[in-house]
Amino acid sequence: MNVIKGQYVLIAETENQIVGFSTLDQGNYIDLLFVHQEYQHQGIASLLYAKMEEEALRHGQKQLTADVSKTARPFFEKAGFQMLKEQTVNVKGVDLTNYKMVKNLTL
Repeated sequence: MNVIKGQYVLIAETENQIVGFSTLDQGNYIDLLFVHQEYQHQGIASLLYAKMEEEALRHGQKQLTADVSKTARPFFEKAGFQMLKEQTVNVKGVDLTNYKMVKNLTL
């Protein structure tokens, strides 16, 4: 099954190596946002996120949503997201906490 089929996909590369990626589903849901640990804290996630927001705005979206891990929550809060609720999701038999977050967009 192709998880990202039909999603807007961005890939960050350096020296022909993928160092990060992000996907936007249904024009307003950030499904994936990942940066390789050796390339974190270099602005890659911020750049990928900015491009996702631009794409959402280009299609007239009023909000962005995401289900965010504990480690990603500070990044999303810094980008202007607010937590709607804490959630528990089961991934391969393991319960994990994440957060449903939303950001209202303005033109």
